Amino acid sequence: MAVETLSYLYTSQAEIEAKLSAAGALLQADHNQDTTLDAADETGVWSDVVNEATDTVNLYCLELYNDYDLANSLWVHRQATWIGCHLLCLERGNPSPGTFQLQYDRALANLELIHSGALRIPRLATRSDITPSVSNQAIDNWFFENKARTIPSISTGGVGSKQDMDQVVIPWCY
Repeated sequence: MAVETLSYLYTSQAEIEAKLSAAGALLQADHNQDTTLDAADETGVWSDVVNEATDTVNLYCLELYNDYDLANSLWVHRQATWIGCHLLCLERGNPSPGTFQLQYDRALANLELIHSGALRIPRLATRSDITPSVSNQAIDNWFFENKARTIPSISTGGVGSKQDMDQVVIPWCY
């Protein structure tokens, strides 16, 4: 069975260890408790935590932002790192410490606000132009189909695809 891979990761083992401390991360990730990370711990635990933290951010933000832009955002890396710290603490069935639980709740609240459109990721362009537009229309009886026509001189908003414009076809030219 093919395993899905993510194009971009928004956090890493090093970023999570920087928040948890290397010793704290080792205690959470070392399932066989031999105080070393063997190959199974290394690939299994860390890839699960990093991928799930990335997927959590994608769940809330990928509709509005490109994954390439998300991967290059410092703010996104911080949120994914806090989520990863929380997930790593839960990995062995232990409760997440208060600080990590608080930061996790805060990160999810911010992501929910972004998903609802009430908040924007700082210094990051959205996937599409989200400026509002108004198309003022008039009925033009010269046309047999599509009689409703946009009047560009009194319409506002984006250009091209944002305005409901038809190609003007002059019926007496055919």
